[in-house]
Amino acid sequence: MKAERDVMLKRGDKNAYSDDVRKTVISLVSEVGVSTANVSNVMEIVGKNIFQHSFKERLPCAYMCQKMCDEGYVVSQIQTTESVLKAENVALHCDGVLHENPNTKIQSVAMDIADERLLSLICCIALIYLKVSGPYWKLVNSDVKYSDFSGYVQQMLAFLKTCKDDPAFLLEPTVKSAFDNTMMISSQCWDAVHDFAKQCDMSFISPVIDFVVTEAIVVTERQLCDFLPKESMIG
Repeated sequence: MKAERDVMLKRGDKNAYSDDVRKTVISLVSEVGVSTANVSNVMEIVGKNIFQHSFKERLPCAYMCQKMCDEGYVVSQIQTTESVLKAENVALHCDGVLHENPNTKIQSVAMDIADERLLSLICCIALIYLKVSGPYWKLVNSDVKYSDFSGYVQQMLAFLKTCKDDPAFLLEPTVKSAFDNTMMISSQCWDAVHDFAKQCDMSFISPVIDFVVTEAIVVTERQLCDFLPKESMIG
């Protein structure tokens, strides 16, 4: 990052503008709100009428003013990133970069993710993705024949109904997928999700699983009814 910043700040061209001119341009645009098309006129008028100064060097055109502002923004972002990387306590989403006091938004998020009910919902959605919705979309994008699709949809519906009858079934690490093993999602988070599920209170996660699975059954029977035998429909 330092090298990139040094390259950005390097001005070897004899026709390059001075640092004072660049700082003035950036200040007029970012702080005063002068458009890049009017910066040179403002500098010339202010210099002549207030400071009795006439610019000997050429003043930047609108394109160069915009380029200076863009370069200044890049340099500021690089410097901000370096400050963040060096800091021990960083408060995100604040006015400024570094704060001694903890950020209230981060504190709020920390409290939310400690809530058992919210964690149960997140865990349930993760399990549904790993075992149902993820494999389903893998199936849709595979080379499975259309004539065979009905069998997979019926497998998925049966899996969902089993989870509704027994929510603990969804939590079992040995239960891999609603489909055969070829449709499994290869995910590094598989073990992490199931380890996390073991920590969830069944009194919280069971009703969450029941609700999510029930809605999934309704959507499956409504949207994929052409692939289901009539006797499997709830009604």
